[in-house]
Amino acid sequence: MHIICSQCNNAKYLTQFSKDRSRKTGHRSVCKICCATRFKLYRNKHKERLDAYHRAYMQVYKLKEYDISKTQYETLLLKQDNRCAICNKTETVKQSKNGPVRHLAIDHDHISGKVRGLLCYVCNTTLGRINEDTSILENMIQYLRNHEKCQ
Repeated sequence: MHIICSQCNNAKYLTQFSKDRSRKTGHRSVCKICCATRFKLYRNKHKERLDAYHRAYMQVYKLKEYDISKTQYETLLLKQDNRCAICNKTETVKQSKNGPVRHLAIDHDHISGKVRGLLCYVCNTTLGRINEDTSILENMIQYLRNHEKCQ
């Protein structure tokens, strides 16, 4: 079955449209390609506003999730000199390809929920991937030491 995109006026297969239960056809009237193009134009036009939205989201949602105030987050940030508590580097990973640089993540103990510090994306996800298992970290260190001579 084909639908005509209301933006480009081309007949396309249903699979080329996102689902929308509120519409008769069960799909949006604008194809995925046109939606993506329209969003890119919108994002470029409103970049500053969207960046501010992402900052506000982080400050409200994440702070509430870890029961930490904005002041406590900023105090940690100053204490760590805007650097990761593990690698001592500033955050460089972007939220999206053309988006703003991420905020340092709020690291917390998964059992007690207590905030430990702020980490960059790489250190935070590395801890998560090894399930915060110190024996794995020790094995990683030993592995690297055993292979130092390879360099």
